[in-house]
Amino acid sequence: MLLEQETKPIFGISVLETLTVGMYTNPLDALRELVQNSVDAIWDAQRAGILTEAEARIEITIDLEKRRIIVRDNGTGIRAADAVAFLSNVGHSTKSLGDNIGFRGIGRLHGIAYCERVEFRTSAIDEEVMTEVCFDAKELRELMSPAMRSDERAEDILYASTYLSTKKENAQSHFFEATLNNVTLEVPQLLDFAEIQDYLSQVGPVNFDTPFIWAPKIKKWARDHSVDIPSVPVFIKSGGAKERYVYKPYRTRYKPLRDTRDDAKVPDIEIDDIAFFPTESPVESGFWIWYSKSNLLGQIGDRNAAGLRLRKHNMSIGGAARIEDLLKESRFNRYFIGEVHIISSGCIPNARRDGFEDTEDWARIREALATFMREREKEVRNESKSRSDPVGRAIQAAITVADKAKSAASLGVAYEVEREKILGTVADNKAKLNAVLPSKLPSHLQESFDNALVALDEAASMVESAPYVVAQTKGQLDRKQKKLLQDILETLGECLPPDMFKLARNAIMSRFEPKESK
Repeated sequence: MLLEQETKPIFGISVLETLTVGMYTNPLDALRELVQNSVDAIWDAQRAGILTEAEARIEITIDLEKRRIIVRDNGTGIRAADAVAFLSNVGHSTKSLGDNIGFRGIGRLHGIAYCERVEFRTSAIDEEVMTEVCFDAKELRELMSPAMRSDERAEDILYASTYLSTKKENAQSHFFEATLNNVTLEVPQLLDFAEIQDYLSQVGPVNFDTPFIWAPKIKKWARDHSVDIPSVPVFIKSGGAKERYVYKPYRTRYKPLRDTRDDAKVPDIEIDDIAFFPTESPVESGFWIWYSKSNLLGQIGDRNAAGLRLRKHNMSIGGAARIEDLLKESRFNRYFIGEVHIISSGCIPNARRDGFEDTEDWARIREALATFMREREKEVRNESKSRSDPVGRAIQAAITVADKAKSAASLGVAYEVEREKILGTVADNKAKLNAVLPSKLPSHLQESFDNALVALDEAASMVESAPYVVAQTKGQLDRKQKKLLQDILETLGECLPPDMFKLARNAIMSRFEPKESK
């Protein structure tokens, strides 16, 4: 039988310290928590019809003179009657686990660890009031210090260090603003423009940058397979004049990570194409992956982009380290760029957002990812072996050319001369492949050689029958406009280097793709 108790359990201040100051290891995680709350508020506003996708905006303002950083969104805001309870409660949230990124009600107070005062200001639509809730972070840290050895309850000291005020506001305003005031000198990264931009480009649910020419292919594959890559515009401002849009860090060319004194002689790693896994039914699998196809000359030297990374709702979970945990040699992950989008509702991010809870769904997906990454390791090893053999090198070159040609054909050709150039490259590589063929091909290369020839023939057939890209306009242009677009593309193709032409063509044609929905 249960024993009767005269008193209820007490939650001491150590619990509050653990859930705020002690929960995270990277000071920039404080910004991530605020940004993810803003993302949820914006998505809620869009679902409620308060905000359109084009109007959505998260602004991060760095004020070096006052040593403060402000995160502001134009989402739903919080109603005055709910604001104090919502903002001061710890570990309590009414957010939906399925629709929202944040759902534990912990992260918004992480900034207490790094500044003297945390301020929240918010207003909801149709209310003529702005609510301000302020936490004396310096006082809270002192009270939570083990040296104080206080026996006060967590909720009591939080209440004592919280201040409330209200002001009149326009009834049409809807926003939430979080300010970390007088950021401590011990965490300069919280006021460093470049570090914040690099960090959010990796962790935030932001869009691809235009120079990443494979973005349209990734978005189209996602649409065709009924999966989503939700994003919200995030801007960083400093000094009133400097403002930048935060994009994902992916590019089409990287320097390899090598210990060399002459970087000029080290060939670049070129992202030749993008592949997907699983190729069918990602919704049933509970996850999907896009990853780079490249020459695999070495590990990618950009720490912001190297390695496949877990994401849920397009928000990073643990960075590249979580995928590297699945490999005996973590370095093989860094030969690729890519994202693992977890879409299973049974996979729940842990409190620190550096991994997932040990659920049945996550165990199943983790095993599938481990198998997938072992195949990528095998791919890197085979590529390395092939480069040491002239026939192997020719086979790999032929496969690369075939993949590029197939990818170009799937996007469509811009004009007839482009078709002829691609077919010429395919024919040249077929001739080179046959030219290095010895009188007796080693058995371990015979199948690869035959597959390379088949791939080149398939690529040539696809290019010959590929439609012009103007077909993507899908009735949005009349015949004269299509002819003008065709002439523009042909002119660009004659004037620009191949990479620049691809970038220009994809940027132009992306305007005729269906708009994404969140």
